[in-house]
Parts: sequence; C-alpha cells; structure tokens
Amino acid sequence: MPNGRLEVLADCFSLEEHPFDPQVDTRRRLDFRRRGISLSKPLDVFNVEELKDYFVRTGPFKDAIQQIKDYLVANNYPTGGGYPPAFLIEGAKGVGRSTMASFLAYQIKKRNAGGASFNTLPVPSEHFGKLLFTIRNFVRGHINRFQIPNCDEALNFYTDQAINPPDPSVDYLRQIFAQLGNCMGAAPPQIIVIESITWQRKEWMVQLYEYLSPLNIVLIFLSEDRRVFNAFRELRNSPRLFGLEVSLDALDRQMAEEYLASRLANFRSAQAPADKAGLFPFAAQVLSQTFAPGQKIGIKLIETIFRGAFNTKLDELAARYEQPNQAPNPPIRSEELLIPYESVSKYYKFSLSMPGR
Repeated sequence: MPNGRLEVLADCFSLEEHPFDPQVDTRRRLDFRRRGISLSKPLDVFNVEELKDYFVRTGPFKDAIQQIKDYLVANNYPTGGGYPPAFLIEGAKGVGRSTMASFLAYQIKKRNAGGASFNTLPVPSEHFGKLLFTIRNFVRGHINRFQIPNCDEALNFYTDQAINPPDPSVDYLRQIFAQLGNCMGAAPPQIIVIESITWQRKEWMVQLYEYLSPLNIVLIFLSEDRRVFNAFRELRNSPRLFGLEVSLDALDRQMAEEYLASRLANFRSAQAPADKAGLFPFAAQVLSQTFAPGQKIGIKLIETIFRGAFNTKLDELAARYEQPNQAPNPPIRSEELLIPYESVSKYYKFSLSMPGR
C-alpha cells in the first residue's frame, strides 16, 4: 500500500489497516497477503480459523450460528452415536451461504479435535452419476490424507472403465460407497458442501445422505429455493434423514450498521479519539439514506459499496500527502474526512448495473 494511503489510515481515520482490503492484522498475527486470503471473498474459516473474527454476527447470521451450536450440543455431536447430521443453508446469492458453510464446517472440525476435511462441490450437471463420481474422488483424497486403512479394495471395487466417467453408473458408485462404509465409519469426518440444490434436485438430498452418511460424511446442502428448505425439514422430521436447516437473508439498515461498526473496530487503533470511532469515516446519515424503509441488501453487495466508497475517499486524501511523512498543507479539515451518501450511492448503483445482479 502506498505511503500516502498508510498515513491517511493512521492520521485521518485512526485505522491500523485497510478495513476492507487489509494486508496484515497484527492483533491476530494474520498476514493476508502471504496466505493469499481476502475479506472480499467468502471467508474460509475452516482453513483459516482467524477469519472467524470477521464473520458477520448480526441478524440472520447470528441466528444461524446459534441454531447450529445449539443443535450440535443438543445432539451431543459427535459422541451421540449414529450417523452424522446433514445440513441445509438456504438463501439467495450474495447473502453469505458459502461463508456460513465454512463456519459450520469449522464447528464440526472443532468438535472432532481438529480432524476433518472440507470440500465444496458445485453441481456439474443434472447427471446424478457425475456428481457421485466426483464425490468418490473427494473420498479418495480424504482416505489418503488421513491414511484410513483397509479401503483400497472398496475404492477399487469397480474400475473407472467399468464405471464409465462420461456416463457414470449410479448403481456401481452406490456399491462402492456401501463397501467403503465398512472402513470409514469411525474415520475422521469429511464435510462436503453441495452447491446447489434446486427443486428438481431435491430427491438427491436423501439419496446422498443414504449413500454417504455411513462413511461419516457430513453433507451441507446450499439452496436458493425456499421449497427445498421446506422439503429438507420434512425429510429430517422423517426417518430418512437426520439434520438441521437454517435460512439466511439480506441485512436491513440496523444490521448493516452493526456489521460496518464491527469491521471498522477490528482495525481501529486503541488510541483512537472518540470522534474517530463507531461508523467513522462514513457520515452518520449514510445508512439511513442508502436503505429505504424496510429494504434489505445482501452482505456481498454491502461490502462492495462500502469498499468502493472508502477507497475513493482514501485515494482523495492520500493525494494530499505529497511527500512521505509530511502532513498536507493546508491541513485536512474534519469535514473533508467524511464519506458522503453520494459516494456510497454511486457504488450502489454501479454494483446493481453489473451483469449477474
């Protein structure tokens, strides 16, 4: 980050790092650049535990976290016996489903003394056999990672040629998973995220649970369809499936304010004066003007517009620092530090106009 930007963060905003694109967090000893991670992407809490401190803990996220923790405790997972639970996370794109899936996987790993693997599988097609074939390859990697004994014969019960990868045999793969249950039932859990389950694929959930839960595989299904949420709830209330469904939603104004204040606080200097705390440098009326009454905005979009408006102000002020370690002349006035609604609105409209929105 150029010197001018660093000086603006410290001198003008009392921030130790960029709150949306940090390079390092000295408090948590987390080097974002070296580890190749970014807060602009879904938070991979499973593999980078330190990222849990940036997880949104308000509104639907807070509720979902509590539901998951209560469920795992109530069912004494993993020592309660029986097959592992399956989970469904429902919500529109951009509301944080992938981050929630990683956080859930992290909870599973913690309760298994850190022994677990985690894979995300985008559904490649409507061919159920192709999905199973990919899962078999993930299972092979899990077996190799944890050196699970006595699985070779089961894995090779049918050759790839016999399975026929272009049009995989569901029956052959089902038999392989049945054989693997004999060696994997007591192995460390494997967590597999299936993204995503549409209404047309709803029957896959119980089939996958039937095939994979005996292998100690924890399935996390993602869906945008509320009907799938209801279907999963009916399934787990029957003998066919054991698990929990949670729903995510976009954030309203109050939730967005809580998120923004928390993110800024993560990087705020301990010596920050009172007038450089809270939502500063965003002007107090920004959120009330951005959110119409009753309106909700997805967390991904909120982060995008806040990041864009913050960077605009950061670059504007950094240009005033002509020489390193030399204060601007004339000095920057306090009102010039504030990010106005017009800047936030600009990025909001720009983001909405992007393809895929």
